[in-house]
Amino acid sequence: MPPDSYTKAALRPYFLAQRKALAPAAVSAWSAQICQQLQAFVPADGGTLHTFLPMAHQQEIDVWPFLKDLWQCHPRVSTCASVADFATLTMANYFVDAQTQWTTSRWGISEPDPIAQTPCPTERVGVVLVPLVAFDERGYRVGYGKGFYDRFLALCQPNTIKIGLSFFDPVPEITDVGPNDVRLDYCIGPAKVWCFK
Repeated sequence: MPPDSYTKAALRPYFLAQRKALAPAAVSAWSAQICQQLQAFVPADGGTLHTFLPMAHQQEIDVWPFLKDLWQCHPRVSTCASVADFATLTMANYFVDAQTQWTTSRWGISEPDPIAQTPCPTERVGVVLVPLVAFDERGYRVGYGKGFYDRFLALCQPNTIKIGLSFFDPVPEITDVGPNDVRLDYCIGPAKVWCFK
């Protein structure tokens, strides 16, 4: 059944269920198509891209092929990833590469080992890959409800490019967007890129 409204509380369980119902072959194929589209957004040499790491149990978009290609083909582009602090609902960012030592959080998220990795200043980040559950035609998104990314994006530079990734098309309008919700610049699907700039 489609959601009975376009509130975050209605959209979140609906799209999480839709994503979990996808066949593994579809997740793999669509992730590969999204990774291909991401090539157009690789920062210039010397730029820094912030990435999320996919939660396999949530059937999130697999960005690992994109990252491995980035590390091999664009060694002068820096990448960083976060370690989430659920006590403060904030993220600490660390530079990552092909040699990074990864740990798995109790939430099933791959994270860089803070002891082994170098912190990445937020002002260095030029492109952010933003996880989402749903998004609308204006570029607003529904996440998992904790606000980690909205807090992080609010600290980024005004010209930081914010890119959502989604297996599904947008809904017309999320009806309960708040003042702390940060709008995306783009959202990439398997066959289409939406621009909100």
